[in-house]
Amino acid sequence: MELEYRFRHKNGDYIWVLSRGRALHDENGIVTRSLGSHTDISARKRSEEKLVFDALHDKLTGLPNRTLFNERLSRVIKRTRKDPSFLFAVLFLDLDNFKNVNDSMGHESGDELLKLFASRIQNILFDVDTLARLGGDEFALLVESLDSQQRPVEIAQRIRASLKNPFTVLDRDLYLTASIGVVIYSEEYSTSEEILRDADIAMYHAKNMGRDTVEIFNSAMRERIMRRLNLERDLRQAVARNEFYIEYQPIVDLKTSKLLAFEALLRWHHPQRGLIPPEEFIPIAEQTGLIIPIGEWVFQAACAQMKRWDRLHDYMQKVSINVNVSGKQLNRPDFPSTVTRILDATSLDPARLNIEITETVILEDNPYTFDALTSLSKLGIRFHLDDFGKGQSYLGYLQKYPLSQIKIDRSFVANLPNAKEHDLIHGIIQLAKALDMETVAEGIESKDQEAVLKYLQCDSGQGFGISVPIPADEVDKLIREQSTMAPFRFSVK
Repeated sequence: MELEYRFRHKNGDYIWVLSRGRALHDENGIVTRSLGSHTDISARKRSEEKLVFDALHDKLTGLPNRTLFNERLSRVIKRTRKDPSFLFAVLFLDLDNFKNVNDSMGHESGDELLKLFASRIQNILFDVDTLARLGGDEFALLVESLDSQQRPVEIAQRIRASLKNPFTVLDRDLYLTASIGVVIYSEEYSTSEEILRDADIAMYHAKNMGRDTVEIFNSAMRERIMRRLNLERDLRQAVARNEFYIEYQPIVDLKTSKLLAFEALLRWHHPQRGLIPPEEFIPIAEQTGLIIPIGEWVFQAACAQMKRWDRLHDYMQKVSINVNVSGKQLNRPDFPSTVTRILDATSLDPARLNIEITETVILEDNPYTFDALTSLSKLGIRFHLDDFGKGQSYLGYLQKYPLSQIKIDRSFVANLPNAKEHDLIHGIIQLAKALDMETVAEGIESKDQEAVLKYLQCDSGQGFGISVPIPADEVDKLIREQSTMAPFRFSVK
């Protein structure tokens, strides 16, 4: 027989012992004595315990890992089914902008920061609560024995408050914030995976609300996520099925009404839902990387269309095309070669291509962006700063990058002739002149707005008051009907 047991040594420590023994019999089968041994197996037991611990805990922080967290979460779900008065909640924590630490200080500093974060949060929790690291900079917290549904939110706010103090890594003070999603248990949940899924969804919404925010899950969040996932699936199919097309919005000289350019605007006609607004699908395209093939298609289609219009009338050869580009495209090392290849394939003069970028792209100050703008501007391509005034532009960046035009955001134009916007637009125009840049106002919807912009000496404009975006075949018709670029007449729908 064998028996493993633990006893206390005279020095106060506990040791594990394996006892083996067997009885010895005489010729009549009577036990005459026993034979056995006692072995100290403490080292083996420690190794086994370490293996079990390592399998259920995160190596970096020592916290429970996803496996152990799910085990404990499943246990409390079963308990709640037996005792409905027992309530619990799960918090999903994701550190905001943690990638910046790894990129700027290295992964070792990032790991140290994660350990410090885990230790600080652990110290403000009760023993019954379970804090786990799920992976990367994602953590989950199981809060048991709720006395009120407000307690999880109070804990989340306590976590946020604890992060107000900096973490010291390599003698540098670093500040962290966290986006936190909260799920309070209800009977609709039957598995730990379902609860974690919804806590993750709530956290995702907290990030979208501006980070450093707490969001409690509700079913509407799940519905929005499902709509987004379905839209992402359909967007991938739209690329393969060529469901996109381009509309062109004229940009005219505000003094002469002369046609200067068309802005190429991407449109998606969903086979079931009809026209999907760009503000709904462009962010998804950027997040998934689909903006790369879609953006390349827009360049190809718009440049090829300009060459077709050249053949309809000579004056079109003086008109340029504006194409919007996202930071995802500009930050790719192959972006300049892609644009050059398309220009060569379509035989479009680079001087007739204007690329519109947003303030966000400039503020990121990515070296690939600077290199792309510098190299392409040498070919004659012009870069326009879109939505100026909507974000936070810095004069240094405006001077650093080869920009030729500032596009005044429609939010300023919409309130004209309000005096405040009048003064703001005047300031933007004067700034542009000081930087030797042109200005274009977007969102012009009335003759009064156009008149004010003319008075303020804004160079050009676009908007529904001049023309709505129109399909290529309607532009063809207008070109055939016009004998000159100025004054160019558009029918407003």
